[in-house]
Amino acid sequence: MKRQAKYLNMIYCFIALISGFIYFFRLSSNTKIYIKGILTSNPSQFNNILFHLIIIISLFILSLLLLGVIFNYIYVFFEFFTIGFSFASYFYIYHFNGLAFGFIYNIVTKLIYLILLYFLFTKYYKISKYNYLYVIKHEKVMNYWRPFIQSFMIILLIITNDIVITLFLNRIMDLFKFIL
Repeated sequence: MKRQAKYLNMIYCFIALISGFIYFFRLSSNTKIYIKGILTSNPSQFNNILFHLIIIISLFILSLLLLGVIFNYIYVFFEFFTIGFSFASYFYIYHFNGLAFGFIYNIVTKLIYLILLYFLFTKYYKISKYNYLYVIKHEKVMNYWRPFIQSFMIILLIITNDIVITLFLNRIMDLFKFIL
């Protein structure tokens, strides 16, 4: 059963990735030119600390309300959609060299974040499950606070990752601009 769920999650992420790629090419030419102007001026200028904090805190609150699991899947779809969109953007501007650069860019900016997000969402799932058991079934849950503490630790790691990316992304990506 868990193996099937992993395959379904992988297919779900792949569909989101392809959807982002397709969506970019369905944009109007004016929008593509605007995106090209942004990416050619500075391809690594984005700061995600505040955005990530807002999303993570919102999903935490939703996990307390037993809705978190659904919105976690929506957010994962969004993240993989944006990865596909960025691949398509770099491909549109720089062709196959852009795919290589986009791959490196997404590894640097998203890989650690997505891994931490996976662990965070497993903790959010436990929080939702514990709340369900407590509120709906009136069962006492052992170690109720453990996923809260673990979630807080993961959130601190995500913030640290975002700070490191904000401080060093331009320097790291300058090392790979020769690809373009």
